[in-house]
Amino acid sequence: MREPATAKGNLCGDNESTTYLGSGMDLKGTVVLRGTIKVDCRIEGDIYAMGTIEVGEQGVIEGTVHTRTLLNSGNIKGTIIATEKICLRKLGLLIGEVHTPLFTVEEGARFQGVSHMALGQSEQELQAPAAVMAAVSSDQSPVSVLGPQTAMRRSTWEGRS
Repeated sequence: MREPATAKGNLCGDNESTTYLGSGMDLKGTVVLRGTIKVDCRIEGDIYAMGTIEVGEQGVIEGTVHTRTLLNSGNIKGTIIATEKICLRKLGLLIGEVHTPLFTVEEGARFQGVSHMALGQSEQELQAPAAVMAAVSSDQSPVSVLGPQTAMRRSTWEGRS
């Protein structure tokens, strides 16, 4: 597996440091992300992010995602809880349930599921359970993975070839 690299990014006007998870990575388990993360890999499990997650065209997520902002151009199957917004971009596919105050779907994007547009999602929804936070509290790297980490070959996922 490749190590994540950090580079300057510009996501929706942000000029903060971005961690890139490239297409050669496959993560399985509970994933805790800090800062802005660009995902072009496959992630299976529960994801907790205090910043922005940008899923690129090669990115695949299966599981539950807790974040402030999600920008999706890849494939997501699961439940998304975003306290600020979800943007389903032109090539994005999202199958599942979304909870967010702002949900945009660009022309060409595909959404199949249920959306809950509640106002005032709480920051507490972004917090990983106490046991997860205790396990990663000493690790200040931008990505922490708990559980079995498995390197897998990428295969065709539903909706993408």
